[in-house]
Amino acid sequence: MASARKLRVGIVGLGIGIRHASSSAQVPEVEMVAMADPAPNRLGTSVEEFCAHYGAKAYTDGMEMLEKERLDAVTICTNPKLHLPLLRQRPRRVSPEVGAVCRDEGGGAGPYARPRHAL
Repeated sequence: MASARKLRVGIVGLGIGIRHASSSAQVPEVEMVAMADPAPNRLGTSVEEFCAHYGAKAYTDGMEMLEKERLDAVTICTNPKLHLPLLRQRPRRVSPEVGAVCRDEGGGAGPYARPRHAL
């Protein structure tokens, strides 16, 4: 039996995004592919070292990451005023596997996935 393809995930913004990285890394079906953060000293270590811990490629620009990486999902953890420009760069197509997971879990599979939990 062939193993299922992992969900390729990227994170933009490593303030609160460090928690997303830690949580995502514990999900066997997720592969952390890339992370972007423009603030080099935010983490107490370099962005490259932090990303290497998760086996992800480091970027200082979220737009560049979205252009260069083939991602199934992106967690946007930036200042809210930066969300819309990043969302405009989203992948134009959702894979059937990702769409099925989103539907099964009650989330969205379109340009703006609905959060499943209200804050």
